[in-house]
Amino acid sequence: MYHIRYKTNNKKYVDNTTAFPQDTQISRHSIPETFLLSHPFLVYFTTYHPEDEEASYISAALLPERQVHSSHSRAEFQATINPPLHRTNFYELYFIIQGSMFQNIENKRHLYPQGSCVLLNRNVRRVIEYSNEFRCVSLQLSDGFIQDCLFASTYFQAEQSEIACSIRQFFRQDMASENAAARNYVDFIPLKEHDWILQNIHQQFERIVKETLDPGISSSHMIRALFTELLYKLFHPDNFSNTPVSLGNSGEKELFEEITKYIKERNGRVSRQELTEVFHYSENYIYKVVRKYTGMGVFDYGMTFCLKEAARMLGETELTVQEIASALGFSNRSHFYRLFKDRYKMTPREYREYMNRGNYPSN
Repeated sequence: MYHIRYKTNNKKYVDNTTAFPQDTQISRHSIPETFLLSHPFLVYFTTYHPEDEEASYISAALLPERQVHSSHSRAEFQATINPPLHRTNFYELYFIIQGSMFQNIENKRHLYPQGSCVLLNRNVRRVIEYSNEFRCVSLQLSDGFIQDCLFASTYFQAEQSEIACSIRQFFRQDMASENAAARNYVDFIPLKEHDWILQNIHQQFERIVKETLDPGISSSHMIRALFTELLYKLFHPDNFSNTPVSLGNSGEKELFEEITKYIKERNGRVSRQELTEVFHYSENYIYKVVRKYTGMGVFDYGMTFCLKEAARMLGETELTVQEIASALGFSNRSHFYRLFKDRYKMTPREYREYMNRGNYPSN
């Protein structure tokens, strides 16, 4: 259980449309390009205390019939975090329990203060910024779970209310095959006082947690009902100002996916000219597409894959640093060292020693 005493906070989404500053320290936690969920749902707690040397980052994942907990010191966390923007194969609903959380969404910096929420579909690229103290919970939800909640048979007229129908329409449209590449999210700005949020939103999450931790004969039905009720409260215009946002277009997104696949297959060692010849678009357009979806140029984006492969080889092979650099196309060893240290905050040799001590890998 996670009983948190709320503090009054009337801040409303400041800085939520400014470009994400390039010199800001964003999350460097070990995150793959795509988060995968293999269960119907997952409840995930994140607590970040930047000043706590012993337990700076604490997390808990609650799955049906399974719980996973972890805690990392400040030194451990800072040494192993460095992801690019990532996407998922699930919907994700964040609720800020305490403090405020910055999130980079498609290279825009969004502030989510205590009591606020955001719902993101699988294609929206995002990464949490770990700068100030916060505690949040997220629901990670498979398409099947959403469909079971919203599109099962109904028996009462109240279940066909305007708000309920608009919620179903939102997910029905987002899940449609023609919108498979759509990038949609909804910000929920609280209009109620913190006591109402505590009693109605916070308690709703607690009830979902209780059913997950102590399941009974009807817990699957209860969790689906609790989530459906939670959505109704979030989308109700008297409770939250909700702002749906749709980003990009499907053709552009598909091109970016193909570019990414091509770059990954070549461990990041490609040029804009090569991409132009393969995909038959101008260098300038390809640069703009990559920049829009990653915040990086083609070279820097390619280096995220190249250096990730270098890190894997350092941890899993006995090749020398020089052999790894050569295998990845670096003729200048010093250049490889500099790029690797910029990304992983340690030299390749230090990284190998770190991995040999049994630490978990950084991506």
